Amino acid sequence: MKKILTLLAGIVFLTSILVAGGCGSAEVPKPLQNLDVVVIYVKAIQINGENHLEMYDSNDSTKVIDTLVTDVKPGTEVFWVLAPSSGLEKVTKIKPKNPGGSIIPAPTGLFPTNQKKLKVPNNANPGEEGYLIRVKDLEGNRWEIDPYLRIR
Repeated sequence: MKKILTLLAGIVFLTSILVAGGCGSAEVPKPLQNLDVVVIYVKAIQINGENHLEMYDSNDSTKVIDTLVTDVKPGTEVFWVLAPSSGLEKVTKIKPKNPGGSIIPAPTGLFPTNQKKLKVPNNANPGEEGYLIRVKDLEGNRWEIDPYLRIR
């Protein structure tokens, strides 16, 4: 009986190690694999009394202030979404910093409330393009920041 219990405990232990290890390596988010959809999260922050945006995207959870560079590919759908406890009322506009680019050819459309959506054109060329993101915070303040989208 003692041998059976020891054997069962060993099997349970090995199974738990395999399941934990297997789940960790299998849970790669879809956007990281193929960039079909990328979500950019935005949050208002203040540094020395000045308004800034803390941003990160669904490919990389590293938070960046104002200068986020998001990797996309031709055909990617990009969504700008308010992060939890963002301090923002809404993203009012996303538009190209320099009109005429191939990644961000025109201002974005409104998707659902508090989200903006851009579809990178299928014929977009490799490179990096800046865009202006305009936001309105919960106190009514408005400002814009100029991060980047990049096709490698």
